[in-house]
Amino acid sequence: MFTSIADKITTQLEMNDAIKSEDRAIYQYGIQQGLSIMFNLITTFMLGVFTGMLGESIAFTVAYMLLRPYAGGFHAKTPIRCYIYSVIMVITVLLAIKLLPLASVVYVYFLVVGSLTIALFAPVEDKHKPLDEMEQCVYRKRSLLLLLAEMLIFVICFIFQAKLLYSSIAMAILSIAILVMAGILKNTFCSKSA
Repeated sequence: MFTSIADKITTQLEMNDAIKSEDRAIYQYGIQQGLSIMFNLITTFMLGVFTGMLGESIAFTVAYMLLRPYAGGFHAKTPIRCYIYSVIMVITVLLAIKLLPLASVVYVYFLVVGSLTIALFAPVEDKHKPLDEMEQCVYRKRSLLLLLAEMLIFVICFIFQAKLLYSSIAMAILSIAILVMAGILKNTFCSKSA
């Protein structure tokens, strides 16, 4: 998605002797990923402003972005598909929080179901993001630690009736759990067809 921009920036860095030629690919990949993340964040915040839910948008994004890399699950085949799926997910979550008059107990249910799913199955690797044995162990520990931290924050926000925060955290955990299950299904069907 940002390949040509990353290439131009990397070329400029290389010409200015800011990076070594042999490190070019690493820097280009890092710049490309950074631009992609920045574009996704800007889009998410714009969706939050557009829906009048900037606080929920930020809370959801933070909870989601911290846990998702370690929990794993379904990944899109291309960056453009990833972006489209992400936008659809954020719109769906924000509209669900805004338009569905969900009782607080429903968010507790989302948290419990999502947390159990992540705790039981994470990390789930993807064909495009395989994990070796050491990564499996490290990612599992990190996903469980982050999950516990987010659950604790949820409980504190729930006690103090900060619905903006606890609803967003619950929806982030539920979204990740859905992607974890989708990743398991994708891996199962891909291995059977191979």
